[in-house]
Amino acid sequence: MSPTMILSLVASSMLVPWATSQTIPIDAAPTEYPYAVRTSYVNIKGATNVAVGLAVSQRYLLASGFSKNSNNATGVELTDQQGVVHPVFSSTPIGVSPFMFFKSCLIFNGPMFSLKAASFNNLSATINDAEVIYFTKDSTVLKKIPVVIMNQTACETETDETTAREQLCVEPNNTPDVCYNFFNTTLKLDQHPMVGIKGQVHGSRYVLGCQDSSWVNVGKWYRFDAAIKDITDIIPVVDLKD
Repeated sequence: MSPTMILSLVASSMLVPWATSQTIPIDAAPTEYPYAVRTSYVNIKGATNVAVGLAVSQRYLLASGFSKNSNNATGVELTDQQGVVHPVFSSTPIGVSPFMFFKSCLIFNGPMFSLKAASFNNLSATINDAEVIYFTKDSTVLKKIPVVIMNQTACETETDETTAREQLCVEPNNTPDVCYNFFNTTLKLDQHPMVGIKGQVHGSRYVLGCQDSSWVNVGKWYRFDAAIKDITDIIPVVDLKD
């Protein structure tokens, strides 16, 4: 192999934030995002809507508004990473935010998702080791795909000042056919993933940036840290004390 070819391969590998020897998507260990719960339901078109919910207390699951079954408020299956199904007691939107919560009939055990401001990265610098996390419709094993989150200044340039305070920007991803993990008409699947940094979820899907199977545009994700007050006003049992 020529020196030029070797340098080209090294440069290409540096574009991916993690080692390319791993198959993407990667299985996440249950300890990485232990509070993550799969939400799923079949919509009126027969497609399975799958999303990630975040246990914030023993009975409350924070989720994207996408997770709601508009035809049946309690007709959503919540399954934790141990495979335990938690029947839904109720579901409620969170003000004008893009989030909602489910109240479970069963208790969520283990570590909870932190809503303390100090738990979130302020995005003053680019995050090269972030990851998109999601569940498949057939498994409760959490999957992850390495991504890069732009710093807030770059995100503001890409969008505008207000948007960059409420959303975070994720760079395009060159993993082949990566977008088929999130929606697939053949498999009748529509995903609503989240994006995390070192075990702390930071955002929920808004615009993926996909064209067909390829992620070619900047993705935009709703920031949880921008909605902490709205969330805790609705879910008062969340403990934010240090």
